[in-house]
Amino acid sequence: MKVLGEVEMFLGLQIKRDREKRLIFINQKKYITKVLNKFAPDIQNAATTPWPPKKEIPHNWKKGKALKKTGSLNYISVGTRPNITYTVQKICKANSGPISIHKKIIKHLFKYLYGTKKLAIRLGGKYNYNNLNPRIINRLEMGSFKIQQIRTDKITADGLTKPLLKTAHARFMKLLGIIMME
Repeated sequence: MKVLGEVEMFLGLQIKRDREKRLIFINQKKYITKVLNKFAPDIQNAATTPWPPKKEIPHNWKKGKALKKTGSLNYISVGTRPNITYTVQKICKANSGPISIHKKIIKHLFKYLYGTKKLAIRLGGKYNYNNLNPRIINRLEMGSFKIQQIRTDKITADGLTKPLLKTAHARFMKLLGIIMME
């Protein structure tokens, strides 16, 4: 067996560790750059959200193919960018026949990726994960906190179910632990 040192790249995921703070940062800057160069080389300005404001996709479309673009976008979404999942999921539905609105939304998403390719998802921190469930159950029984209903705009998963405007999208990214890397 050969020791190669710390992993820095794995399946297109760039990995950076901060051992002192017990953090791992994962991004796909190189892969996103490759996808942009292949499918949207002319994009030079950024969008602030993955979904363009006030855009709707009709439920019917023509036959056609868009699998290479949406496949690449899906890999980014699954890998490190859950903040684009809603948009990718919606445009993937049009793989059998995208129309002009789909192409506009894909172009908008490429602009968003152009401006945010340095974003990374942050994992970990100085937490002790041992016996998490029994501790939570014990604190619930002690009355340390209560289970309560939360408004939809305050739920982390909100950005996975609908397009968000700039402020709500920024809040969503913060809740996901997505930060800008150097």
